[in-house]
Order: sequence, then structure tokens, then C-alpha cells
Amino acid sequence: TSSAGQGYSMLSQSTFANRPQPRRKIFQLGELRIGGTITRVHLLDVSEGGARLHCPNAPAVGSAVTLRWNDQAWRAVIAWAAEEKCGVRFHAPLPASVITAIISPQQIERD
Repeated sequence: TSSAGQGYSMLSQSTFANRPQPRRKIFQLGELRIGGTITRVHLLDVSEGGARLHCPNAPAVGSAVTLRWNDQAWRAVIAWAAEEKCGVRFHAPLPASVITAIISPQQIERD
């Protein structure tokens, strides 16, 4: 079985360095639904392809989830988890209009 920490350690540094979309820093409340369980989370950054969350009880890597924030819901999978943070990869890219509506252009970060 793989634990959340092991899932994180399987990712190489190039996974983060070569992201196809810029990440935008945000700090918004959201909910992560895993089956019938809902956990309150804070979105820390978001891109068209995924998001980084502060999540007190991060689900296992590979878990199917629904992330709800800003009155919308997005299907995703847990890509990594470490300590009280996790990353989700969206099943379908977020439309640019969604990103534009929640952040300002100055918050774009490429790292």
C-alpha cells in the first residue's frame, strides 16, 4: 500500500519544474469530497490543470475527489500528498475564464 508521504516522494523535481501552465497563488476556502466525506480545505494555488491545497487529512494518492470552491465543482485525482498539503490534477482543464474570474494577472508565478 502506498501512503500519502510515499506518493509525494515518487514525484521528481522535474515534475514541478516543467509544469505546462503557470500556477496562480490564491487563498480561498473550498471543500474536498471523497466518496461521502467532505473535508474543508484552503486552496493555495491553482492552474488550469490542478491545484495545491492545505488539507488537514490529505487523502491517498490516486483517490478520486471533487473539489468545490467559488460555487463550482471540479472532478480531480490526488496527484501527491505530504504532511497537511496535497495536489489535485483536474480531469478536464479549468477554462481560462474561471482562472481569470478568481485571480488577478499579478499573481501568476512560474516556478
